[in-house]
Amino acid sequence: MMSLSEMIRDFDLTSITHRRSVLDPEKLRYLNQHHLMQEISTSDGLEKSAERSHDTVKVAFPLSQYTTVPYIKEIIRGLEGRVMNLYDIPALAPYFFERPDLGSMEANSLLKNIPEKHYLAALDGVLVGLQALDIWDSQTLHDLLFAKIDSLGITQKAFMFSLRYALTGMKSGPSIADIMRILGRERTIERIQAAKDLANPEHVEQA
Repeated sequence: MMSLSEMIRDFDLTSITHRRSVLDPEKLRYLNQHHLMQEISTSDGLEKSAERSHDTVKVAFPLSQYTTVPYIKEIIRGLEGRVMNLYDIPALAPYFFERPDLGSMEANSLLKNIPEKHYLAALDGVLVGLQALDIWDSQTLHDLLFAKIDSLGITQKAFMFSLRYALTGMKSGPSIADIMRILGRERTIERIQAAKDLANPEHVEQA
């Protein structure tokens, strides 16, 4: 990776060949991702990235109240390393701006082979823990989640997939703790409760 000033400094016309050049879009996306990560590593760069993303997010989610620049900054931080282009944010993480579609094929695939009793145990256990939590940050949430896994006696995969289903309806994304931190206490608890209320044989497999 080179900055514009570095490219200007090192440019040498005698190095230009007569061979045809090949433009690889994937390489451009890769380079853009790394330039973006470099930019958002500073507070000013993060602010500018969020401001540039704001119109795209507003167009994608015109009815959402969660489209402010400060909130988008938190999302960009959470998606760091996953975003190749700022225009990708609405597709990568729509669940930060609106309720997830828990009836989609992708959402239901998260619960494949997870017994209903394990699904409900994960949601119930986390609800109890979250409602008693005083501090709402990624580390505290991370510690709570792994303490619950140990105490509930279910696999980490079943536990995390149950929560990813409830909170996002998507297979990939930031860590569950980061998702909870960005969503905030009220929206996190509301989504887990709503997912629990949906539980029936059509949504999860019986044990």
